[in-house]
Amino acid sequence: MAFHDLRTLELVRQRRALMRKEFPKAIEGSAPDRPSRVSVPVERESTASFDAEAFGAAVGELMAEKLGRMERRLVGMQAKIDKALSFAGDFQPTLDYPIGTAVRWQGGVFIAAKAMRAGGGEPSRNAAWIKLV
Repeated sequence: MAFHDLRTLELVRQRRALMRKEFPKAIEGSAPDRPSRVSVPVERESTASFDAEAFGAAVGELMAEKLGRMERRLVGMQAKIDKALSFAGDFQPTLDYPIGTAVRWQGGVFIAAKAMRAGGGEPSRNAAWIKLV
């Protein structure tokens, strides 16, 4: 425990000394003549019963609902990724490349940062291509 000033440290020491003086048994542990825990038997009448089949059906419905939502969300994300990024194979200077097209060129993979027209230059020499790998 860190104290930022001596006044705080002194107040903490005084409080601890007072606690030891006023409540010695509480500081040292529980009194020997009293157990620290008392257990009392409690009789309960069970009014609820557990229906495993109903529970399983409810959990199954909940999981099907959640997984269905997750699957629809993943399909939507995949569609966005497919629309935004496509792989066109080896770079060919005679082809047009829309934004987000990935091509292979001289051992690396480049992505078109803007739409590229045919004859726009090699990916390694054009700032419109971003080297991925």
